[in-house]
Amino acid sequence: MRNKTRKNKTSENNYNQNQNQNGNGNRNGSQNYDYIGKNYFIKNNEIIEKGNFSIVRKGYNDITGEEVAIKIIELLDDDGNVKDFIKTEIEIMKLMNHKYIVKYKDIVYDKKDKIIYLIIEYLEGGQLFDYIEKNYPTGLPEEDAKCFFIQILAGLNYCHLRCIAHRDLKLENILLNKERDTIKLIDFGLSEITKDKNKTLFFSGQTGSPDYFAPELWTSDGEYKLIPVDIWALGIILYLMVMKEFPFHLNTTVQNGKYSTFKDLPVIISRMEKNEYKTSPIISQECWNLIHNLLQSNPSERITMDGILKHPWIKDHPNMEIFKHNQLEKYIINNPRKDLNEIILNKMKIELGIKEISEEDRKSILKSDTSKISIIYGFYLENKIKSKSNWQDEIKLLMKSNKTISFSLYEKETKKKNKIKKKNKKKNKKKKKKKKKKNKKKEKK
Repeated sequence: MRNKTRKNKTSENNYNQNQNQNGNGNRNGSQNYDYIGKNYFIKNNEIIEKGNFSIVRKGYNDITGEEVAIKIIELLDDDGNVKDFIKTEIEIMKLMNHKYIVKYKDIVYDKKDKIIYLIIEYLEGGQLFDYIEKNYPTGLPEEDAKCFFIQILAGLNYCHLRCIAHRDLKLENILLNKERDTIKLIDFGLSEITKDKNKTLFFSGQTGSPDYFAPELWTSDGEYKLIPVDIWALGIILYLMVMKEFPFHLNTTVQNGKYSTFKDLPVIISRMEKNEYKTSPIISQECWNLIHNLLQSNPSERITMDGILKHPWIKDHPNMEIFKHNQLEKYIINNPRKDLNEIILNKMKIELGIKEISEEDRKSILKSDTSKISIIYGFYLENKIKSKSNWQDEIKLLMKSNKTISFSLYEKETKKKNKIKKKNKKKNKKKKKKKKKKNKKKEKK
């Protein structure tokens, strides 16, 4: 595995200057603490990661003492506008709710210094890249790679079901917990809430990490589909995990902190098109078959997410249990809606700063189409439904009885069930009391 290339250190100098100018850090007379808003502070300027657009430092919740990661980003671009990738990342992170995706906790704006602080879950195990680099000279054991791959797949599947493409999948954007047995996907700054799962975008510039670029990013005339690009990156990740090297021997160079084009790009593209890479007899044929299908140079021939989930290498693994509610989630997300929940709409306005939800937007939400507003509403609806412990049973009933999701019907059905439960509890209590009385009488006799 090659050495990681460190990117631009954009926010670091500005952050340090701002802390010095503001006189932050006088906690118990020490200059080692920098306050972020009212509830968070950074101790000793401990750096977790430096990126092209941000710097991540380890921080603490001043009230609870909880460790957090604080992503520090310059808020405005050169023209004085809020950077698009910041809006996207905040929008997406607020909505995400998945076991294998890093949790968003809070946001702090520093309007004076034009800096934004994203407060996110702190993961002590570090990057999956570093973990493999330090501990496995020839790559992860296949079974370990399989466990991690399924978790990565689960996080990405959650995104793709909701029409979100990550667009910067790589080992460096996968973090581990303290025990190093659970991963979380991070860094949604380049992600896109697509209007269509197979949305075609104009590719301008080198967005993401070139070592993980799908061939169509190099060979097309600027147009490519988002979801297959993520699938290709999965193939690179799986190959890296088991082989500890890149499949097509990509050699990147860096000039002025930015990636330049590959010197041997024609050779690399040729290898991609031929599916030409080194294999190992230690790795099973099923694993190689999946890698082969993930790394198909033609995106239309590349394996789909459904195809991956059914692949023999993983389909019978115990960890695949996490996908058991896939169909129920698809139903909630994709089915037309009979009515709208005004509480959810108001919550969207407040939390996402949406000024007005037009009549056209309401129609889109009812249709459950792939517009941005409909996808966001779907997130809120899903999270509200999933907050109930027996949500799976209730959605199954709706699937049987209705072709459309009626939120009011769903609420009514839930209320009815709760009333019946309460009545049953009261009946059971009365029965228990009667039994106790009878038992006491028998004892007296």
